[in-house]
Amino acid sequence: MRKFKILGTLAVAALAAGTLSTPANAASDSDVSLRSIKRGSVTCFNYSWNPAGIATYTVYYHNTCKGRHGLYVTTNSGLSHECISVAGNAKGHKAFFTKPIKFAYKKSC
Repeated sequence: MRKFKILGTLAVAALAAGTLSTPANAASDSDVSLRSIKRGSVTCFNYSWNPAGIATYTVYYHNTCKGRHGLYVTTNSGLSHECISVAGNAKGHKAFFTKPIKFAYKKSC
């Protein structure tokens, strides 16, 4: 009977050790995705996006100037263009279905 108690205690300890190690693995996976984030800036704008997207690529942007300006995004190997009009000192995000490849400043959209 005493042998079963010892084995039971060891089994519980092994399960607890396995459970405690799981969050460390999850954190290292998120660190990998954080390292792949692309960041950049053009006149009046800072932007970032994650190239590891599967179906969409979300671009996060911040207009650092006082007035309304445009962030011109080129996607899909140069075949698609979009100008995002952003108020002064405003932040936002936009999802694209193809990878952004180039960012540029536009006085207005």
